[in-house]
Amino acid sequence: MKNLSFPLFGIITLLFLSSASDLCAQYGRSGWRQQDAFDVVVGGDFGFHLISGNTADEAAAPMISNRQGYENNKLNYRLGFNYYLGLSPSLAIKAGARYANPGFTTSPVESFDPAQDINTVGKEFEPFGSEYRYEYQMFEFPVGVKYTLINSICEPYFEVGISPAIYWRTLVQQRSYEGGTSVTEVRESMNRLNFIGFLSVGGNLNLTQSLSGFTQLIGRYQLNNLRKGPVQERLLGLGLEMGLRYYL
Repeated sequence: MKNLSFPLFGIITLLFLSSASDLCAQYGRSGWRQQDAFDVVVGGDFGFHLISGNTADEAAAPMISNRQGYENNKLNYRLGFNYYLGLSPSLAIKAGARYANPGFTTSPVESFDPAQDINTVGKEFEPFGSEYRYEYQMFEFPVGVKYTLINSICEPYFEVGISPAIYWRTLVQQRSYEGGTSVTEVRESMNRLNFIGFLSVGGNLNLTQSLSGFTQLIGRYQLNNLRKGPVQERLLGLGLEMGLRYYL
C-alpha cells in the first residue's frame, strides 16, 4: 500500500488540477462562448496633448511655439459602462459609454482672459502669476474587441478599439497665486465629433459565479485634429480603469 500511495496521490492531484482548470475556463463562459457581460467603470489617466502645425506659416508658427512652451499635462477621470457580447471562448465585442474630461494646464503666466482663443493668447511666464486648467468635457462611446487568455485564474485579457467622442464644452479654471479660483465656460472652435484609438491590458478577479472585479491599464491616442484652424491638437492618455463586471 505504501508503494501505491505516491501514484494514487499523483493521480488525485492531477484530477484536482484538471477540475480546477476546467472551472476557471468555464467561469464567465456559456458553452462555446463567453457570457455576455455588463461593466460599471471608473478610471483616471495622465493626460497629454500634442500641439503641431505648419511652422513655415508665419502666422501659425508663434501660436504653435507659445502653446508648446507653456502648456502641461493634466490628470483626468472617466466614468461609464461597457457591454460585452461573447463570440467565442476567447473573443468578445465591446460597446460602451463614458464621460471624460481631458485637457491641459498651463505654467504660471501673466493673467489673460480665458474667453480669448487659446491659440492667440501670448502667454508670458510669471512666477507669481495664475495657472489655468482647461477641461474638455466629452462623451465617449468605445467600440472594440476583447481577447481573454482562458485556463488562467486571473483571466488576463487585451482590448483594442476606437472611441467616437462627442465634444460638449470647455471649462477653464483660473487659479491665482494667492489661492483664489474662478471657472469660466468658453466657446471654442472645436470639432464636435472626434475619434480616439485605445489599447488596454487587464485582468479579472472572480468574486462569485456571476460577478468579477477587474483592473486594466489603458492607453489612448486621438486620431483626428481636435481643433479647427492652423494649430493641430491631439489628446493622449495613459491610465488605469477598474470596476465590476456582471455576467448575464
